Amino acid sequence: MELALFIRREKDITLLEHPETSTTYKTLDSTILEFIKNQGFDRIYFGSETCENCMPNINSVRRIEKTASEYNIGFTLVTPICTDYGIDYLNTILPSINKKTIEVIPNDFGVLYMLSQMDFKGEIIMGRLLAKSKKWPIGDVPKEFKEPLCHSPFGLTEYQKYLKEIGISAIEVDNRIEGYDTKLDVLPFKIEMHLPFVYLTSGRMCFFSGQEKSKKDKFGITKGCKRYCDWQTVRLNEQFYSNGRAIYSINNNIENLKKHRIDRVIISLNL
Repeated sequence: MELALFIRREKDITLLEHPETSTTYKTLDSTILEFIKNQGFDRIYFGSETCENCMPNINSVRRIEKTASEYNIGFTLVTPICTDYGIDYLNTILPSINKKTIEVIPNDFGVLYMLSQMDFKGEIIMGRLLAKSKKWPIGDVPKEFKEPLCHSPFGLTEYQKYLKEIGISAIEVDNRIEGYDTKLDVLPFKIEMHLPFVYLTSGRMCFFSGQEKSKKDKFGITKGCKRYCDWQTVRLNEQFYSNGRAIYSINNNIENLKKHRIDRVIISLNL
């Protein structure tokens, strides 16, 4: 099983050598901590899943790619939900990193289509925001709801065929408290699971930049964003976190790793 470090900002590259300085390191399951200590990270994930204003510029991408190369580990670019502005921006970045050694994770069907049309040479991994699945993040899942909630979102044969045709080689999933049924283990893709943060939802209004906007502009597309989310995550309670446009829950239980065929674990030490 591979282990990847997911960072959303360039300064967090220091976590590669010093993961213990992060906000969530001590909350991780002891098995994962031992895994990090003994094996180290095999790959760096860099970018944003939920906000096109937080996409790194090409110089940051090249610096992190270079660092990954120096550590002899892989590099993966994470891309977010996009408007036309985001698609145009990625069109300036993706051609320069079109290499067999680089992975790209689209979380937007427009970006996925763009990658399929540009004959991207590297691996294309379906982001967890596209892996639509129901979640019950509040306490224990009621018994009568657990079975339907456990269904894999990729069980349909025709859907699997379509994903293969457009070049998907792996699929990201969340560490849901609902778990997954056995169909997850027989999918014709590699499976990658995020820990410890579980993506719940995101929207057009940013928790931070929205504070500076008038009521009618709160849901508009913000350009020239000050990126307050780079240094501030809001802990709503013991289980829920807000960062920018997105809401996450936290799940450090590793039962899903024990029960299912997980090819790669993606660790977010900071949001």
